Amino acid sequence: MRIDSLFGTPLDPESNRVGGASTSASPAQADRAGAGADAAAGNEDGASISSAAQKLAQFSAQLGNTPEIRQDRVAQLTDSIQSGTYSVSNRQIAESLLNDLQSAGASLA
Repeated sequence: MRIDSLFGTPLDPESNRVGGASTSASPAQADRAGAGADAAAGNEDGASISSAAQKLAQFSAQLGNTPEIRQDRVAQLTDSIQSGTYSVSNRQIAESLLNDLQSAGASLA
């Protein structure tokens, strides 16, 4: 595809050339060219992962394998409720409601 520029010199965007001459390189192209020169000279960039990052990756993988809902606890509570043996004191309910309201207020602030 050819596009004529304002000055009558044809511009070919696919080859990034104006009238047969190459235009200046973009910053990304210049970075790649510089990196190639560094690699040729033996100056290569590198990265290493610290032991703390490796442990974090391990814990993250373990956490990913842990179910969000503890089915055993849900089954136990369901059995207690159905059998009528599940009871919670009014104090526990009130404290839980207050804690929920306080945490919701802190997240809204």
